[in-house]
Amino acid sequence: MAVGALTTAVVASQIATTIPYNVFAAEITSKTQATQATATQYYTTIPRLGDRKISVVHPDSKTISGYVHPGEMVTVHSNDGVIMGTPKFSVSTVADSVTGAFSVAIPQVPENAIVQIDLGTDHSLGAIVRSVTASDGVYHFGGTTVNPLTTDSTTVSGLIPPYSGAMITLADGTTLEAYSGADENYSATIPKQPEGAVIYVYKDYNPVDNDEFPAGGQSNNAQTTVTAAPAPDTTSPVITASNLSLQEGTSFNPKAGVTASDDTDGDITNKIVVTSNNVDTSKAGTYNVTYSVTDAAGNVATKTINSYSLQTTFYRHSKIH
Repeated sequence: MAVGALTTAVVASQIATTIPYNVFAAEITSKTQATQATATQYYTTIPRLGDRKISVVHPDSKTISGYVHPGEMVTVHSNDGVIMGTPKFSVSTVADSVTGAFSVAIPQVPENAIVQIDLGTDHSLGAIVRSVTASDGVYHFGGTTVNPLTTDSTTVSGLIPPYSGAMITLADGTTLEAYSGADENYSATIPKQPEGAVIYVYKDYNPVDNDEFPAGGQSNNAQTTVTAAPAPDTTSPVITASNLSLQEGTSFNPKAGVTASDDTDGDITNKIVVTSNNVDTSKAGTYNVTYSVTDAAGNVATKTINSYSLQTTFYRHSKIH
């Protein structure tokens, strides 16, 4: 007889049916339960948690759960609702006295924001973690950076981990601190620095247990040497246009065929502005159109179309200011 076969017998004029133990169904149920048991993702890169298992905080998490020591107090709270990007909250529970299982409801923590998990009544053990989308629960940071500076620069900026501080040391030894938001960017206003000065930046705020830095090197530090500012751009752009003759009654687009270029900015045709245009193609006459364009340095060029007409004819000449 096959395993799990259905058997029926007549016993004392009654029909008795035996439904055997379904080995395959039991196996499937066992595997399903095992999958459900391992579906929760726990932090694995925080050594001081020891053998405890605490679920990873994701932006869509509504609970933190896991297994700590039996009867251990678990407190989850925002560290600083302004700097850390987390809604202010604090929740506590006592883990199961036998299994150590616990679960607490939390508000949704935005991506890269920070929460603190304290263990024990004296909060002497725990972790500071960042809400991440990564399945491994790790925030992979590329390293502290500082953008290039010139002798004209009045802002120092770069990247540090989200909701962290950057300690900045200037040429004369002055220090100041700037903070990043969720996007890693920090920025601070500084006085102009001399050429050759070395500006140092290092991360010195909010150690987060699930942050991971590049292997090797000084990933928490960065520096840049101040370079001479380039000579100011005083060259005006050039507007290029050709003379036109139009038949009476035809349409006229004053920007058609007109271009502008700059020795620094390149093609700036899209910045051309028609500052005056009295062309009337419905009748012969003398008309003019004036164009203007400005480059990034503020240099302005103008060009005027002078025209006279038997057939509404235009002549152009240019002047640069």
